[in-house]
Amino acid sequence: MHPKRAFAAAAATLCWFALAAQLGLALQTAPATPAGIAQAIFAFLSFFTNLTNLLVAIFLTASALGREEACRLTRPPGATALLAYLAVMSAVYAALLRDLWNPTGLLLLAEVIEHYVVPPVYLAYWLAYVPKGRLRWKHACAWLLYPAAYGALIAVRGAITGRYPYPFLDAAALGYARTLLNLVPLALLFFAVGLAFIALDRVLARRCKGASRTTAGHQSRW
Repeated sequence: MHPKRAFAAAAATLCWFALAAQLGLALQTAPATPAGIAQAIFAFLSFFTNLTNLLVAIFLTASALGREEACRLTRPPGATALLAYLAVMSAVYAALLRDLWNPTGLLLLAEVIEHYVVPPVYLAYWLAYVPKGRLRWKHACAWLLYPAAYGALIAVRGAITGRYPYPFLDAAALGYARTLLNLVPLALLFFAVGLAFIALDRVLARRCKGASRTTAGHQSRW
């Protein structure tokens, strides 16, 4: 197997394991009824961490199967957007959410994998295998659509059920004005991280071109 596909397969397995553990534990505590199971799955998907890791798992699975052309996520803009989302997810969890609860056992393992293992593993994949030099600054704006859509869905879900996955999004407790104010720094963080990865992409692309010209120059002397 090609190293790229082997790396993607191993990383995808890690993601799927953590997601399966999270979902399995959620289903264990849910009522054994169709409504209870549906509610548990819906609650599982309401967490930004689970949604983002699910997208990463799909991306890596497509790469492992050699189906890049069939999945838009595997193209450089989509692949880099996932990296930005993972970076923000991990930073927000470490800064705001980590101390709010105390998971143990399998749940703790799944949390560690999703927040602290998947992001650096995916970064390594991005550095090694995602083509560089194909990003534009405008992509940082387009990448805001996913967190914006997530925020809108959570607001609608919260208005219907009264439940919110994160305390800084709890409009029932904070009010909509305060919740919107909380979203402003998050949006700026997503935008700044996106710009940072686009800048890194351009630096790496220039280095690759420089290395290629140097190699070609050496070969021309022989």
